[in-house]
Amino acid sequence: MVFVTIAKIHPAQGSRDAVYDALKPEAKHVYDNEPAFNDAYFFFSTLEGNDVIGVEIYGSKDDLLNKHMKSEPFNAFAAAAGPLFATPFTLDDYEPADVGFLTRPGVGTKFVEDSLILHVEFVLKPGTRDRFLKEVALIAEDVKANEPNCYSYYGLKSLDNPDKVAIFERYKTRHDIDVVHRSGEVYKKIFGGFEADEIFVDKLIVECTDSGVGFLERV
Repeated sequence: MVFVTIAKIHPAQGSRDAVYDALKPEAKHVYDNEPAFNDAYFFFSTLEGNDVIGVEIYGSKDDLLNKHMKSEPFNAFAAAAGPLFATPFTLDDYEPADVGFLTRPGVGTKFVEDSLILHVEFVLKPGTRDRFLKEVALIAEDVKANEPNCYSYYGLKSLDNPDKVAIFERYKTRHDIDVVHRSGEVYKKIFGGFEADEIFVDKLIVECTDSGVGFLERV
């Protein structure tokens, strides 16, 4: 089973750049040497606060725990970056929801300095996850067809909470999310229905910027 983990790294104030300096050679090692089991390894910076978030995709959880995390480059990263963390990093476990696309064809992991990346988490009213994913798949289809500056729109299902989902979104500019995406008729109709039926128990929207570290596809 394809396994996705969302890594949340919490550097101490002023140390985020140093954490990235430690992460860059490890990310290059993953790209060059872990193609059999690591399909994506992509990191971005929160606009508020000092955190780093990563999307990591593996063939299985075993590939993460017993291959990637036991590699010499990962251990070197942990040794260099660990003292820079305000608190230990966390890993949230997901699987693909078969909704949307990880990266738009022809875009890949192209660094876009002014891009806006969203990490979105929803906790849903029990019993509504299938409805949510089915309808969000319609939004993803509309986005792929009509929003060329949306580079990623990728849905995930939590492995720890049957009522939790996440969406990884990547846009060329803030205008493309605030004006283009959120004014889309399909988006407004579907999310309007969600709000009317009060299916959201909790939600988290974290705005981020591209760090230029990692990859979403190999070329």
